[in-house]
Amino acid sequence: MNVLSQDQQLVCGAFAGRAGDRFSSCTWQPAPNGAPRLDGAVAWIQCDVEESFPAGDHLAVVGRVRHLTAARDQGMPLVFHRGRLTRLDPACGRHAPTQRFDWWDA
Repeated sequence: MNVLSQDQQLVCGAFAGRAGDRFSSCTWQPAPNGAPRLDGAVAWIQCDVEESFPAGDHLAVVGRVRHLTAARDQGMPLVFHRGRLTRLDPACGRHAPTQRFDWWDA
């Protein structure tokens, strides 16, 4: 799993959309297990899938973390909270709205 940075909203939109080449909006390198590690992500998590279930228009996955790698230049993660993309504001420890991006229309 790739943990996107707060400036990767377009990448998030490409992977949330239903059409097109999802990997055309980003560059990536293969992880040792062959999974794609997206450049610009703040972290990469390798996990074993324990359970998956339908959740609206997507599939929710519960995994057991086996390995976590953080990027050298760690930025702030992109967060989806209460139906909107947000970022964490380190000054107050809360969510702060990002620029509006309708990723479901991408």
